Amino acid sequence: MSDYKNVYKRLKGISQKSTKHNQLSILDKSEVIRYLAFRQVIIGEYEEAINLIELIKSVCQAEIIPCCEIYYGFYTYCNNKKPTPPNISKEVERMFDKVTTLTISYLEFFEVFSETKRILVEEKLNFDKYLLEIKLMALEGYSGSDISEIMREKYLK
Repeated sequence: MSDYKNVYKRLKGISQKSTKHNQLSILDKSEVIRYLAFRQVIIGEYEEAINLIELIKSVCQAEIIPCCEIYYGFYTYCNNKKPTPPNISKEVERMFDKVTTLTISYLEFFEVFSETKRILVEEKLNFDKYLLEIKLMALEGYSGSDISEIMREKYLK
């Protein structure tokens, strides 16, 4: 805590800096910073994380907290991979790009991911195979909750 003033100054600067597409208010940025700090995301990732969360929010037309949660889920997945990617936010962006190819709604995907990310954590599937499973089930007409249930039964029992 001896470095409190420097951290405060750095966070204040980040919150006042414009985002890539100017779609987040100062309150949104402050909420993102609070969320990232609470989750102990590396402070060096904040600026890119805010821009990526802005992108997720704009594309998905979702509230800021679910966008933070999807970012953080992807971030922790990348941060725990061996070897850890040098730029986690860029890796998260690549992951999100792949999510945009799914045929279920973003909010449904957020729900499925929230309920099944343990499959990734326990390395039962890699991310690409995980998305492929979701995509195939969605194409067969399964709902998000059905997909979650089937994947939990198949990989987590």
